[in-house]
Amino acid sequence: CIRDRRFARLPIPKIAAMNGNAYGGGVELGLCCEFRLGVKDMKIMVPAAKFGLCYPISGIRRFVSRVGPAAARRILVSAETIDAADLLRMGYLQRICEVGELAGQADELARDISRLAPMAVIAMLKMIERVALGTLDERQAQQWVGQCNSSEDLQEGLEAALAKREPEFQGR
Repeated sequence: CIRDRRFARLPIPKIAAMNGNAYGGGVELGLCCEFRLGVKDMKIMVPAAKFGLCYPISGIRRFVSRVGPAAARRILVSAETIDAADLLRMGYLQRICEVGELAGQADELARDISRLAPMAVIAMLKMIERVALGTLDERQAQQWVGQCNSSEDLQEGLEAALAKREPEFQGR
């Protein structure tokens, strides 16, 4: 879906706080996020194969790049219902929370990430995605590394570490 692709391509870390079950495209929408937190009783299921539908290649790429071929086969080909514990083991979820803690955990993760150097975070997200897809351009990756390593943010991070204070990153 075009909307999913645009959302997935936003150049910022995205967090899915999944407060219940996800089916079909909702499962893939979760994969558009770099971080997925779920609740203990949640389950997912992608019923495409039950209907005779072959999942679109863009979605299959996303499943394989985010959770690997074995988990992608389990989710897409077996069309089984998978619980939170298995989702955590297979890498679909990064964390399982109590229902009442989910929003707070997601907010805390967002705050923690927002305190990091934005250039470095975004560069690493791009490289991780491209490595997973097998499309990393080494020259482009070296440019991103070089930009981060010559940034004001790196200087600020090193100075803050020496001064034992929190850095104030500017994204420059």
